Amino acid sequence: GLKALVAIEVSFEAIEGGGMEEVEAVSNIRAATAEFLHDGSRWHTDGRVFFNLAPRGLVRYLHADLESVEDSKETVTAGGRAGRPRLG
Repeated sequence: GLKALVAIEVSFEAIEGGGMEEVEAVSNIRAATAEFLHDGSRWHTDGRVFFNLAPRGLVRYLHADLESVEDSKETVTAGGRAGRPRLG
């Protein structure tokens, strides 16, 4: 099926007593790419996130596992789609 790779920013908060309270970098915003899956009628996510890679970089990284397909509006990748999914 199709996958959509969407650029996101992720931030965390330390949990009291969790051992990360003293780590200054815990609240830093991190760039990542979220993976969305298309089941034939809807987009959904299993929560998979790739840190430190933008969608284009992730496509280059996973290129051996992807197959390009042509679409009338854009080039999409079977198994991975660079672009923004429509949710709902």
